[in-house]
Amino acid sequence: MIRVGFLLNASHEWMGGFNYYRNLLYALSQIENSRIKPLVFLGNKCDSSFESEISAFAETKKVAFLDKRSPSWFAWRATSQLFQSDFAIRFLVRRFKIDVLSHSDVLRVPKIKTLNWIPDFQHFHLPNLFSPQDLRRRDRLIRQTALGSDRIVVSSQTAKEDLIKFTPSQIQKIDVLHFVGYPSPIALTTDEANAFAQKHTLDPTFFFLPNQFWQHKNHQIVLEALKVLKHQGLSPPQVVCSGFAQDYRNRSHFENLQIFVNTHQLNVRFVGLISKAEVTHLMLQSVAVLNPSLFEGWSTTVEECKSLGKNMILSDIPVHREQNPSHSHFFAPNDSGQLARLMHQVASNPSRVGAYDAAKLEAATQEFANRLQAILMATHRGQVHS
Repeated sequence: MIRVGFLLNASHEWMGGFNYYRNLLYALSQIENSRIKPLVFLGNKCDSSFESEISAFAETKKVAFLDKRSPSWFAWRATSQLFQSDFAIRFLVRRFKIDVLSHSDVLRVPKIKTLNWIPDFQHFHLPNLFSPQDLRRRDRLIRQTALGSDRIVVSSQTAKEDLIKFTPSQIQKIDVLHFVGYPSPIALTTDEANAFAQKHTLDPTFFFLPNQFWQHKNHQIVLEALKVLKHQGLSPPQVVCSGFAQDYRNRSHFENLQIFVNTHQLNVRFVGLISKAEVTHLMLQSVAVLNPSLFEGWSTTVEECKSLGKNMILSDIPVHREQNPSHSHFFAPNDSGQLARLMHQVASNPSRVGAYDAAKLEAATQEFANRLQAILMATHRGQVHS
């Protein structure tokens, strides 16, 4: 049995990251006779909802220094830089008998193998969305991770190609690990669904866009498509948007979207952060799920829709093509006219494709889990490829 430690800074600001860890830990929990024993370290102030979801699939321990910007966190960062050695991590590793640190952004711990995940290379492709300081910081962190990890996982072949361009000498360390989406198994009751629809004034026919309001998620093109339909004298369909409404790189982004909606009197509902069960419910009830993103590392939204057999309208970017979802239409991510035509076409002939295919989802989850276990085992043995 291999003890694998994960350091998780769960945050509402990056739900995609939290969903990734939950999907990963769920997959590991589904392996019969697993050789992996995961232990997830969380901050003392970790949101109870995050803790309960993670603890359903793995053992958890709370440590104060993982609470961002707490006194313990600042002390951890300062001593690590001053002494060029991470005493807090070394203590955790010894105390809990960790064999491999995985997906934890930790480098070179004595006698411990490290497997780290690089989510994406967005700043390579959309540098205009980052400050010069952020660009330098991301370059530095990726280089340090590539050089200092025993192995590296990326979520797509596209990301692997980016990493090879950035650090070609580290190609032997890189594994592609496609994760699988895990929609909520808990269905809303009829009363809960009706109450949600009444609270948010949902139409019988609507599109669902469940992405956080980062600028690169490209909500703006959807609003422009609705405007195009309105100017053409067509009745624009309702769009329901969920997700955390802040982008630290552009503080006014969400407000500007709201202003655009109000100015052009568009039928858009912003429902905020909602439960996993509500997300799955809206996916299934929508005529289609939208993902207009300009860039993805590997879209959780797409993977969950694949697991549900749900039809989608997607931006035509390399990762979306690599994910290869069925029941999907693609549009150029800056072409509001093309998106407007697709939305009108789908809304005019609503099929609402979508249902669990339990056998297909189980097979995909097992493939993901077995691949992850093989990479962790190879990391522990010190192999450079699985």
